[in-house]
Amino acid sequence: MIAEMRTMATQMQIWVLGYLSGVAMSLNKNALADTSPEDLYRAIDTYCQANPKTNLDMAATAVFASLVQAIGASGTYASLARAAIRPNIVYPDAGAVPGNPSADFQVNLAPDGTIAGVKLLKSSGIPAWDDAAERGLRKTEKLPRDAGGRIYSPLTIRLSPKD
Repeated sequence: MIAEMRTMATQMQIWVLGYLSGVAMSLNKNALADTSPEDLYRAIDTYCQANPKTNLDMAATAVFASLVQAIGASGTYASLARAAIRPNIVYPDAGAVPGNPSADFQVNLAPDGTIAGVKLLKSSGIPAWDDAAERGLRKTEKLPRDAGGRIYSPLTIRLSPKD
């Protein structure tokens, strides 16, 4: 009996991933990329406990919609944050850089927007640019709130020398 329940739960989890992958592809929204299956299952389980009359596909769709909304908000905020950071980056060699490689940083913010931590996630391949971008981030000290007064943390910021 317990083995059958585990098998059924595994089948439901596989179905949910397949279903949401199809939804993501049809909407061209990559909302599942940064969410582990375990976190997704927990979120759906929490949703179902709060809404016991909701069926699984509706619960999965609701969780997916909240992921899409969070990504959209985060992406818009990242643009706002880049606009605040960019004036603080000093890199006179930008014109000599072939292409426009980017460096990705994880930025942790305090509730008031103060930059509490910066971590290089992906190098641009140009150490001098990576260092200049990180110095610019740290010099910024504080990022603005979005139009709704929110701060998003942690935030992934992509910076390129020619942008």
